[in-house]
Amino acid sequence: MSCPCPPKMSLVFPMSDGTPVVTELVPCEDSLPYIYLLLEYAVENGDMVIGLDTEWCMKEIKLGVFRTEYRPRVGLLKLCSGFGCVLIRLENSASDSLKRFFAVKDIMFAGIRMKEDLQNLREEYGIIIRNAVDLSELSAKVLGQPQLSAYGVRELASKVLSIDIPPSRSLLSIWAIRSDSFPSLEQVESAATDAYATYKVGRRLLGTES
Repeated sequence: MSCPCPPKMSLVFPMSDGTPVVTELVPCEDSLPYIYLLLEYAVENGDMVIGLDTEWCMKEIKLGVFRTEYRPRVGLLKLCSGFGCVLIRLENSASDSLKRFFAVKDIMFAGIRMKEDLQNLREEYGIIIRNAVDLSELSAKVLGQPQLSAYGVRELASKVLSIDIPPSRSLLSIWAIRSDSFPSLEQVESAATDAYATYKVGRRLLGTES
């Protein structure tokens, strides 16, 4: 595994289908220019699907001098569209601009098995996603295969898109350990791959792919 990446960076990763995807890793307080570009791309290109995936971390809660409790919560938002991928690190709160972005009803935020993600984002950060599309349920319905509702994003992409996406090389996400850890280059690439796969599956199932 490579050395940890800085908290803010810009990279380009080649996806399994050969598409080079610009990927921005930013803390929540610096996310406004990037979510604006995502929204601008959606409106200008008529592509209103944004892939949404998450990584969870453990929130440390001090209950006293000698007692600490850890509670799971979403620590990373992975967003992807034709514009590229934006990976947003969440700390103690979400910005008002991020909340407004997710409240845009014309954008379809497509994700995999979203129930717990949506609940945690609402309870921990006050983020309410107005137009969330669960691709797990949609794929099972559209393709008539109930087992697809249990697939992960890479498995689902292989089934829906007929492309081979290798399994994640990181057995344990660094965000699952603690929210203030810095990811490795491989983990950033893995996060971008998941977000891109979610976006492509969303466009195919929602019938917006050209």
